[in-house]
Amino acid sequence: MAKVVGIDFGTSNSAVSCVVDGETHILPDENGNRLTPSVVSFGKDQRILIGQAAKEQAFKNPKRTIHSIKRLIGRKFYSLEIEKAKALLPFDLVEVDGKNVGVQVDNSVYSPQEIAALILKKMKTIADSALGEDIVKAVVTVPAYFNDNQRQTTKEACELAGLDPIRMINEPTAAALAYGFGKSLNQNIVIYDLGGGTFDLSILRLRGDVFEVVGTAGDTFLGGDDFDDRLIDLIASKFLKTHGVDLRSIPAALPILRLQAEKTKKRLSYSQRTDLFISKIIQKDDESIDLHMTLSQDQLKDSCQDLIQRTFSVCDEALSAARLKASEIDEVILVGGPTKMPVIVDAVQSYFGRQPLNDLNPDEVVSMGAAIQAHSLSSDSAEKRSLLLDVTPLDLGVATVGGYTETLISKNSPIPAEAKQVFTTTSDGQKSVDIRIFQGKGRRVESSTPLGEFSLSGFEPGKAGSVEIEVRFSINTDGIMSVSAIEKKTGVSQNISVKMGSLLAEQERQAKTTKAKLNEVQIKDEWSEFEKVLIQLPSRSGLGSTYKEGFMKKFDPESKSLEIFSEDKSGQSIEIDPSVVGWIALIDDFSNIPRYIRSLYKKPKPGAKAGKFQLYEFRMKNRECFYAEADLPKLREKGFWVTAHSPLDPLKGRIFVYSDKLESANPLNQTEKGVASA
Repeated sequence: MAKVVGIDFGTSNSAVSCVVDGETHILPDENGNRLTPSVVSFGKDQRILIGQAAKEQAFKNPKRTIHSIKRLIGRKFYSLEIEKAKALLPFDLVEVDGKNVGVQVDNSVYSPQEIAALILKKMKTIADSALGEDIVKAVVTVPAYFNDNQRQTTKEACELAGLDPIRMINEPTAAALAYGFGKSLNQNIVIYDLGGGTFDLSILRLRGDVFEVVGTAGDTFLGGDDFDDRLIDLIASKFLKTHGVDLRSIPAALPILRLQAEKTKKRLSYSQRTDLFISKIIQKDDESIDLHMTLSQDQLKDSCQDLIQRTFSVCDEALSAARLKASEIDEVILVGGPTKMPVIVDAVQSYFGRQPLNDLNPDEVVSMGAAIQAHSLSSDSAEKRSLLLDVTPLDLGVATVGGYTETLISKNSPIPAEAKQVFTTTSDGQKSVDIRIFQGKGRRVESSTPLGEFSLSGFEPGKAGSVEIEVRFSINTDGIMSVSAIEKKTGVSQNISVKMGSLLAEQERQAKTTKAKLNEVQIKDEWSEFEKVLIQLPSRSGLGSTYKEGFMKKFDPESKSLEIFSEDKSGQSIEIDPSVVGWIALIDDFSNIPRYIRSLYKKPKPGAKAGKFQLYEFRMKNRECFYAEADLPKLREKGFWVTAHSPLDPLKGRIFVYSDKLESANPLNQTEKGVASA
């Protein structure tokens, strides 16, 4: 049977997963990377880079390097979100037919779904290679708060990429599947999903294998990109105060700032403070000026406090819809890269009054949940299946007189759903009725999003109010809507699947499908032969360690010097004396650094699931303690190897501990059920 994959098409990164031999796996690309940046860079002669290679072009080729396309998909050019995007994005956004948004690259204009299709095509290619067959069918995730327009254009992007999206499920629902599938839980859980460009808060009631969404709310223009923007403002303001130059007003400096802001945000996810250095960022009075400053977690928290509070306004709304209190939530699951930031974790814990679950990889959990659903839908066996009961995130209705909308299906209604209502003509002799369909929160037309419109005609005219038109809405399991209208006396009717103006005509779609097969250039990553490392540098004062990440040609515990190449692949390197190193971790992905550090320094709770090897408490001479698994470690002259304790979502790689920094290694008592005590 042909395999079906799960795809998380993200604002910042995308991932593809598949259930193989009963286990869910993230499928790596040709360089072993589990996440693919959602970035497309256009070169000359229709040459295209996708993923990490494209992201590395952001500084050199900003006008042709397209990122955050998910924030644009399914939106109109005149929308407030596009106005914000035009001010922040370095590439050009233009208006195309039907007041839609397009991305202009040189003399070509691409729709957002075309750019998205190239990223999804890359996901398909990764799956084809990893599984050894042509993958066609997929379950694809979307933010819970995506409206009908955004869902339809995402589905079209899949089709342009050569994929058949057999089901589209909401990202929080997928995360809940990854957490609870097969566990027969009886819980109320919250999925706090803060991605690169969107935020969703969903509340689910888990009853055995039934996953019922009881409340959802969101903000489709709030995510990690906004935290990057705040860091850009913080960096630029400090530079302006020192040097009298506003870097935000220099177009060439913005891509550098954005790249460094993202790196700074990630480093502040595991370090109290970090140094930021950019050599020769500008020329002033014929002299080069470097950018050099130190930023702290507290500064990040202060600059982003209002963004965090916006997420809790959404939490309030979802809890109200579910008719639950924060104290009635049994588990909080964090999803999305930005949730690795301690400022987010601490704020969520304060709001819900409980520690969020951190055993699942927030970057991968959505893709893995989609794969579980894909396997469930495609399996012919009597394997255990789950029942997903999702909801529609926004009110759906039609325009009436006076600029108001009449709601037919209310937000948080279970889907699939159907509703009908009778309307009458408003004037004598009226020969046709225009049905205008809207989706949103408010009762006014201007506060809602238009989804489509059609006219019903051919019925017998009559006096105002005498002709009755029955309008029926239905929403399928993908959250996509269809509408019908019938004049009750004559039976004249019309049925449509709502098609927004930004969807492509069939002839144009075929042309775009061909265009989506432009020449992607496969660049061999010369750094793929290097080891990714994280080095812990213990503080002598006991006030916390600092860390250095980068590439090494090959780690040798006997080496008298460690040459570390910058993780930005610039080729710059530094030498570190092993005598100042506490431990060095060989890791699979730099994005997993916060999880490595958390798994090492968080003491396992009594009853925690046991791992493969004995779990130890390692006490260092600077008074820090960390916890890791080891197979009867012996304090050799140089050191010994351990592995991170993360049994629910294993972390790849291993850690070399230098013996001269260690005071003691104490085994934690374990039973078959898990850790008993220290």
